[in-house]
Amino acid sequence: MGRLTGVLRSRGVALFAIDLRSLALFRIALATLLLVDLASRARLLAENYSDAGAYPRATVVLDYPIGPLPSLHMLGGSVPYELGLFIVAGLAAALLALGYLTRAATAASWFLLYSLHARHPLLLDGGDDLLRALLLWCVFLPLGARWSLDARRAGPPVHTAVCSPASAALLLQVACMFFMTGLLKTGPEWADGTAISYALNRKWWILPFGAWLLAHPPLPQWTTPAVRAFEVLAPLVLFLPVITAWLRLCAILAFWGFLAGLGFGMQLNLFPWISGAGMLPFLPTLAWDALGRRFAFARRAVPTAAPAAGALRRVAALAEQAVVLALLALVLWVNAGSANGSLGPPPAVHRLAEQLMMAQSWIMYAPSPRHVDAWFEHRGKLRNGFDVDLDRATGGAGWASVKRAWTDYRFKYYLQKLTSLRWREPLVAYGQWLCRQWNLDKHGGARLDTVKLSAVITPIAIGGAAPEPPELWELHGAPCPRE
Repeated sequence: MGRLTGVLRSRGVALFAIDLRSLALFRIALATLLLVDLASRARLLAENYSDAGAYPRATVVLDYPIGPLPSLHMLGGSVPYELGLFIVAGLAAALLALGYLTRAATAASWFLLYSLHARHPLLLDGGDDLLRALLLWCVFLPLGARWSLDARRAGPPVHTAVCSPASAALLLQVACMFFMTGLLKTGPEWADGTAISYALNRKWWILPFGAWLLAHPPLPQWTTPAVRAFEVLAPLVLFLPVITAWLRLCAILAFWGFLAGLGFGMQLNLFPWISGAGMLPFLPTLAWDALGRRFAFARRAVPTAAPAAGALRRVAALAEQAVVLALLALVLWVNAGSANGSLGPPPAVHRLAEQLMMAQSWIMYAPSPRHVDAWFEHRGKLRNGFDVDLDRATGGAGWASVKRAWTDYRFKYYLQKLTSLRWREPLVAYGQWLCRQWNLDKHGGARLDTVKLSAVITPIAIGGAAPEPPELWELHGAPCPRE
């Protein structure tokens, strides 16, 4: 029995331990992505996060009630207030990259990211959900043990790797995301080879490589079942208990190639980069040791003896592990429920997970990609009685900010969501924002009196089928608010 226990323990360490050098590289990559994400969001800070923008706080709470964990971004709605929070988040991410006060910087970065996401949930995609989840597990890991200012002050680490509930949670989180999105792709399009063609036939999102694939119809047809098979099987390879290190190296390269293909085919914002960074903790020790034979930065640090832990510290460590295990159980429970409702948590627990933004559901192009492309047609009537095509109209600085927003990835993603009949209140707020921005630079009869928003729904034609004419759904028509 003792021998069996030892074998199981060694297998568990091989599967769930993370080399501290891999963790350090992951820390730097994660912090860099946080800074890039903040910079991209700051381009439309007023438009997306202030009360004068297209989605004020009063509209947010109508669809997303405030949960038990407060959002700092919901406490103020002015541009200076939002800018201040962006600066604080940037400073926290910079400290995380440097590895200074690493644990505090990680916790602050996670809470500020949670606050930002809770302020405008309709801007979020799968990459945002993954980034937030990865940061949560990192709060409980020694990110600053190597290649950090904290490590320079503390000296050599006690261990060369970390194996804990948090390290297991981080590795399982990445694998779970890929596995679940593959498992949920149950639509007939994934069997008949048309899913990728449907996914690429979206005029707002397609990139040159995606257009090239569509120009060669056999390629998307052949790769469609391969994509689903890869997403289901490749995460399992990461946890095979034989030749684990070599299999992980091969799997990491395969994942990076897969993500590069996705990123070159369609606009996915930071999702390929965040998912690619999520593979870094899987980098095995043998890879670093091979690099260490040639480069000093990759050499394994000689561990120091661990100081004796006091009773209070042992209790705190056990409590922390219990919290991580509870959070991991909740995440896996919710993910199981997304595949089969009968396996999910009861409604009260699921609502709590939603309020904490932990209700993960990786339904990316699942169960089927959409069979229609949709975008908005914006029209209005001026006070002098003339009709105006707002899509082609020009104006001053106020309308220029609208034009800039229409070219932004996140704002386009937001508008595609608004073409659904579900989002009535955000649609009204968007229409009122358009009125304000137009009238900011206009006077007298040139001011906008009413605005009409219609969704242009275009069925996607696959396999040489004759394209159907688009439908026009009027979603919102209302007078502009009077000043």
